[in-house]
Parts: sequence; structure tokens; C-alpha cells
Amino acid sequence: MAKIVEDFSKAKDIFQFALTNSDSRSLDTSLKAVQFLPKAVLPILGNTDTVIGPLMGENGISLYRIARIGEDSVNFSLDARHILVRIAGSTAEDSATAKSKAQDILRRVNAGNFTEIAAAESEDPLTKDKGGNLGWIGSTDLGPQFAEAMADASVGSFKIAETTQGYHVVEVLNRTNKLYTVAEILRDISISTATKDSIFKRASGYHGRVLSGSDFDEAITDFAEARTQTSGRVTPGEFSLLGLKGARPIIAWAFKNEEGFINDEILESENAFVIARIQSKGKKGFRSLEEVHTEIEDEVRKHAKAKFILAKLNGNNSDMAATAAAYGEGATAGTATDVRFSNNFVQNIGNEPKVVGRTFGLKQGEVSKPIIGNNGVYLVKLDVLNASTPLVDAAIAMQRQAIQQAKIQKAVNAAYQGMIDIADVRDMRYKFDN
Repeated sequence: MAKIVEDFSKAKDIFQFALTNSDSRSLDTSLKAVQFLPKAVLPILGNTDTVIGPLMGENGISLYRIARIGEDSVNFSLDARHILVRIAGSTAEDSATAKSKAQDILRRVNAGNFTEIAAAESEDPLTKDKGGNLGWIGSTDLGPQFAEAMADASVGSFKIAETTQGYHVVEVLNRTNKLYTVAEILRDISISTATKDSIFKRASGYHGRVLSGSDFDEAITDFAEARTQTSGRVTPGEFSLLGLKGARPIIAWAFKNEEGFINDEILESENAFVIARIQSKGKKGFRSLEEVHTEIEDEVRKHAKAKFILAKLNGNNSDMAATAAAYGEGATAGTATDVRFSNNFVQNIGNEPKVVGRTFGLKQGEVSKPIIGNNGVYLVKLDVLNASTPLVDAAIAMQRQAIQQAKIQKAVNAAYQGMIDIADVRDMRYKFDN
């Protein structure tokens, strides 16, 4: 690897060298703003002859080199930290009150400790305990008003910017309009034959114990590198299991054998040796109460907890931050941007169709009643509702065609499934999987 690092730093055709020496067959040669670059290259921005690495990552070992530098004539990037002051209501007086508080904070940070003031005053729960640090962001990431306010902000300066979230007291730590292309050499980490044989020998020792009657969890105490896991319900057509790569042979084995059976030969996935026991096998048709007991219990617990939370949220909830503080542990206030009626995913909380639907039924500044969602109980306050840009006729025609095609495909799939159901076709392809 040391030789590759040296040669990479001297290579004239950086992209060709990276592609030739990488286990990845793709190479991104586009220019990107700082916030989209690997964090590892931030210390060497501007240096095109320096190699960073080798660094261990999720996909293997990486080497990085800045291959190209350009400029953006319109947008810029900021390394900044902020203190957010939210506007409590929708009136001009509410806005003036928040702005006055932001101006007071601006005076204090000019003479005081930004980190301490952010922890005490900021209403951004994601950054207040990190000194208000936003990291590198694009000038338009927080909206056009933010970009306008920061247009002439120099490094080390403090500014107030108004956005849909409220007023931001911002310190500019760094800024640039540079764009960069990073060349990466990615090398896969493959296990050696000797290591694989050693792991297999250990797996065989554990396998022998459970075949002799030892309990799975008890036997594992002498094998620190191993762990036991229990899957959920698995169907014949599945390919994934408990995070194992290439788990299809294990699933096929399970459907070929009976309840309580332990594999007589060690099963192998792409990233593990597996000793498996079939805990239970369900019958075709509706699942028994015993099989769904845990799922029902979880839902009942969630419903009971939701009722408890609802009781605590009764009252005036117009101030989100104050409501969260009054509720106590477990409650947080935050802001979700770019919420769309066509998308059930909400920033920071996940898949919440009820929250999305209720949001679009609110008026600006209005607060919803508590909403029992998939992942919690929510109060929603609509800060800003942006009117959509009317589609041109050509775009409408394209959307209409896409919807029609989706409906046709749905009808075809339903008809196909109907024929399978009528013919009582059973999926037994697992019999042919090894």
C-alpha cells in the first residue's frame, strides 16, 4: 500500500491511476462543493499533490487525492455555527420579538463564549449541544434569505440571517466558492485463507457443542467472536436474513427441514459461518395467536404509551420549544424542511403519513392537535407553506402518462397474482437453491 500511496501522489493522470488501482469499477469525476466531499480530504483542500490515507471505511480501504479544482460563480459554501431563535407566532410582533432577542444574542457572542451561549439560548436541538456547529453547508441550504444575508460575510464575522425557521445568529468559520473533484482508490478487504480456516475451526468447535445438546447461548460463552441472533418471520421467497450477505442458501436450508433441526454441516454466507436452528415453522394460512403475540403486545404498549403522552400534551402548545421543555425527558422540538404532500417521509422522524397529511390541513402559524404516528406522538406547527410552481402543459402530460402507466402495471400485477391464487401455486423454489 505504501508504494501505491507514493505513486498516487506523483501520478500525472490522476483519474486513470485511481481507476487502474481501485477495486471499484466506477470513478466520480464531477466537481463538487466542500459539503459533499469526504471529510477526510478537508485538511488538504487546495493541495493536488497530497494523498490522504489509507483509511478504513465501510466499503474497504481508501486513498484520496484532490484531482481538480474549479469555482462556482453563483453559490458558495460556509463552515459556520449558529444560534437559532424561533418566531413563536405568525404576527409581526412575534417576529419583532424574536429579532430583538437575536440582536441581543449577537451583542453577547461578539464579547462572549459562542459555545456556552448556543447551549443556553439556541432553539435548534440538533446543534445547540455541539456549540451550534453546522459544519460545511451550501449558501442556499437554509433558503435564499440566508444566502443573501451571508453573501458579504467574511471569515470570523457574525451575522443575523432570517429564514423560515426563525432568526439565525451566525459565525462564519470559513467560506469558499471552490469546487473539487476527489479521486479515490478503494481496495476491498478480503479475508486470507489462513484466517478463514482459523474462523472455521472455531465455528466447528461451537457447532460440535450445540449438536451435543448444549444450549446456543450457553455454548457461546467460550467463543467471544461469535453471537447469537433470532430472526423474525421468514418467507420462502426472501433473500436477506439478520444482516448476513448471501443468506439465500440458509433460508433455503430452513424450508427444507423441520422445526427444531440444527444444520449438520456448517452453513456459509458471504461474511459469516452460520450454525442455525429452526425455532418454529408456521403453517399455511393465518398465523396463530401465539405467533403474533409479541407483535400485538408491542402495539398495545405503543397505544398505551401514546395515551399517556396525549394526556400530558393537553393545553396551550403554540410554543414548540416550551412545550418540549415542559414535557420533560423524551420530548424534543425540531424543524422539518421540504415536507411534500407526495412523500410520507419527514426529515428527522422517518415515515409518518399521518403527520404529512395533517400538516397540509393547517393554516400558517397554526398548531395541530397531538398526532399519534408510527414512531411517536407529534405536535406540528406550520411555519411556512410554499405555493407550488404551476406545471407547464408538457410536464402535466408527462405526469399523466406516468400515472397511467403505473395503473396499467398495477392491474397487470394484480391479474397475475389473481391467477396464482386461483391456481393455488406454492412458491417452492427453495428446493432448488443450494
